[in-house]
Amino acid sequence: MKAHKKVGSTPFNIQIGIGFDVEWKRERDVNTRVKKSDRGTVSETKIITPQRTLTSERRAGFFASDPTLGKRTEYFIKKRKDYRIYQNYLEEWVRLARPDISRLNNAVNELGEDGVFTVWNED
Repeated sequence: MKAHKKVGSTPFNIQIGIGFDVEWKRERDVNTRVKKSDRGTVSETKIITPQRTLTSERRAGFFASDPTLGKRTEYFIKKRKDYRIYQNYLEEWVRLARPDISRLNNAVNELGEDGVFTVWNED
């Protein structure tokens, strides 16, 4: 946004993500481990529940033309019984999640009426 201000242009389609803070109960937890390489990053996420642990992988940074582009390469749901476990996790997540909109507020304050931004989340 600072570059746009320097040259007097209007920022358009600046993408801003919203983070969520979730405080899990003891019997549930979510852990993400990021492995970096010269070809991008691999994020492995584990949802730990009393029933079982679900795992997922997401890869990003593999396309030089769009280093933020990511793709889920392993999904949490692998077996039929994983659906109910994942559904229970999502219901609990929705109940506990609190949005962190500080980046959104900063963008609104900085842009004012002089630009367009989009709010997005990824899978």
